[in-house]
Amino acid sequence: MENTKKNLKWACVFLLLLIICLFVSVIHGQLSETAKTAQIMQYGKVVQTIDLQNIKEPHEFEITAINGGSNIIRVENVKIGIVHASCPDKICVKQGFITNGTLPIVCLPNKLSVVITNNNNELDAVTGGITK
Repeated sequence: MENTKKNLKWACVFLLLLIICLFVSVIHGQLSETAKTAQIMQYGKVVQTIDLQNIKEPHEFEITAINGGSNIIRVENVKIGIVHASCPDKICVKQGFITNGTLPIVCLPNKLSVVITNNNNELDAVTGGITK
């Protein structure tokens, strides 16, 4: 009797994990199918907006902070990342490229963030808000 309850408990846990994985994959698929725009913000203001699906050739550009620090951003078709930073920890570089709005890239010392949003006003599954 006790083994049956234990097996049922593990089956429920496995089923719950399976449902969570399916939900995440559906949300990820919806986010990756919509048109993507990268917004580069510094000190809370948008300094550049890039349509990631219209990138023909990969390119890099530099953003300089008031404190003299800088970040080099690389843009490729449907992805963006920081490839060099003057900050000491380089967490923003280690994060690599992003392709969806799940996680932004943030460089705290240079007050820079890179966020991907949907081009159409759809509900953002991560924040629960409307993306623009």
